[in-house]
Amino acid sequence: MIGFYLTLLSLFAWVGLWKATVQAQDKALLAELVSAAKKEGVIEYYGPGTMTPMDAQRLAAPFNKKYGLDIKLNFHPAGNMVRDAGRVVSLAAAGLPPEWDLMVMSDGIHATLWLRNLHQRFDYRKLGVGSQLIEFDGGVVSFANQYVLPAYNTKVLPAKDVPKSLGTPAEVDTRLQIGEILVFVNQIDSYIHTAKKSGAPLAVAGGVEPVISPAFQAGVPKGAKHPNVSHLFAAFLATPEAQGLWEQFVGQSSPFIPGTTMHKFAQGKKMLYLRADEAKLVDRLAREYAKILGFR
Repeated sequence: MIGFYLTLLSLFAWVGLWKATVQAQDKALLAELVSAAKKEGVIEYYGPGTMTPMDAQRLAAPFNKKYGLDIKLNFHPAGNMVRDAGRVVSLAAAGLPPEWDLMVMSDGIHATLWLRNLHQRFDYRKLGVGSQLIEFDGGVVSFANQYVLPAYNTKVLPAKDVPKSLGTPAEVDTRLQIGEILVFVNQIDSYIHTAKKSGAPLAVAGGVEPVISPAFQAGVPKGAKHPNVSHLFAAFLATPEAQGLWEQFVGQSSPFIPGTTMHKFAQGKKMLYLRADEAKLVDRLAREYAKILGFR
């Protein structure tokens, strides 16, 4: 029995030593990454157009403070994420580097890059990012989620005034806000967030499940000119301070980080997330639908 306890104590000591070694290695990696980021000095940051240039700078400030850096962030608001991802693919095929260092896009669009092996992978776990936030073989940090639910205008609209056809999400959102239509069956919460800021009478239907939940993901495309600061920034987006700012600016946070609004929202609900094993199907369907609708 004494031998058993001695063996158990030895095992605990070995586990403690292993953890201490791993922590030391992770700290060394972080220090090395920060040093390399300092030498790069700049990041070409591509993000959703729902952010303003001022929002981007307010996000960069705590990043610099956290790591003792003075990185210049150049913000490139997305115009058309599908088109811009295609540009990354085209540049890579021509042997040219991407225009952006860090790309914050939806999961379905990052899937396009992943399927073509165009992510610069990184072990984000060593920077403290939870495994549930890491997708596409370490190519991205999935740091915030949207939800898609039926949205409606809280003011009643006569049936005769309801349009017979719809349009793009942005067009339909505008019609919903001014009361031309009553219900939008698959509205993205980004539009709801913006509408509430302006005082528009929009709301989402409660009790509808499953809840489709697209993710915002931060990934470094292959050949990026400033990969070190970009990997560091991707990891930063999963920190509590960045989560609070992203929620303030864009209206989303992560369902996998306790304490966030999205985490509270997801509790007890059946949520649908895009995973890597479904990316091929999504990519194929997107291309087929684009062809059917005449987009390509």
